[in-house]
Amino acid sequence: MSRPISDAAAQKGRPMAIAAMFILLVVCTAAVYYARHVYAPCDDTYIYLVYAKNLFAGNGLTYNGTNVQGFTSTLWMAVLVLGGLLPVGLPRAAESLSLVSGIVLMFVAYSAGRRAGLSPGRALITPVLLAGTFDLVFYMSSGMETVFFTVMVVASSAFILTDAPERSLRGRALPVVLALLMLARPDGALVAMVVLVYLGMATKDWRALVRPIAVTAAIMLPVLIALRLYYGSWLPNTYYAKAGAGLANIGQGWRYFWHFAQAEWPVLILFAAASWLAIRRAGKPAAAL
Repeated sequence: MSRPISDAAAQKGRPMAIAAMFILLVVCTAAVYYARHVYAPCDDTYIYLVYAKNLFAGNGLTYNGTNVQGFTSTLWMAVLVLGGLLPVGLPRAAESLSLVSGIVLMFVAYSAGRRAGLSPGRALITPVLLAGTFDLVFYMSSGMETVFFTVMVVASSAFILTDAPERSLRGRALPVVLALLMLARPDGALVAMVVLVYLGMATKDWRALVRPIAVTAAIMLPVLIALRLYYGSWLPNTYYAKAGAGLANIGQGWRYFWHFAQAEWPVLILFAAASWLAIRRAGKPAAAL
């Protein structure tokens, strides 16, 4: 967790921080090059592009003229529409925006590490690992919301990486980031719940959760109501298509996890070891989250 840093220590660590920034820029450059090298068109990106194209053509935010929300991320759709104003064409704009999301992710991950009290050198470990992760780098050039959502997940999680949870809970940034997280993908609500429960357990002040929850709701409700009026449903159609089977999807979810574990078992081992060390060092129930 973070610790106060003296002025002398800060002056001594400044050259290291500058060197870390330079290395981080090199890591970002390598990630972009890697992403372009493994680029392949993504069919789901096409759905976003058609919606944006129809909007610019005056046919509304629809795929084929019918009011159905066939895209998952409301926020990414808005970003792509703004990107469509650039003189590069929608496909190139989408790919560029996902690349930018990847670069932002590297910096956000580094900042989260520093917020947790890591040295500049240790805080670089996460961006370096991310830059070498094929799945993430592949989606960096896909034009999808995947990496953009990952940015929001890391930014939201950073609020619990501090010895001053009261400051996170009472700050103005928390509800804004949580709202953007859930607008990036509806399943961001699960991450938001974990962050809020952690802060409530860490501060033991559950009443303090009322303000960030209320502000988050105030940001999201107008968007959700507008989507409900336009599309006739509270959630994207992708949710009903993929999760409509309810508990019957548990088996499929387990198979997805098993395939991931087989491909990325070193990541799971590192995660388990880091979690165990964090709980052992913290010595409090909130650390288990």
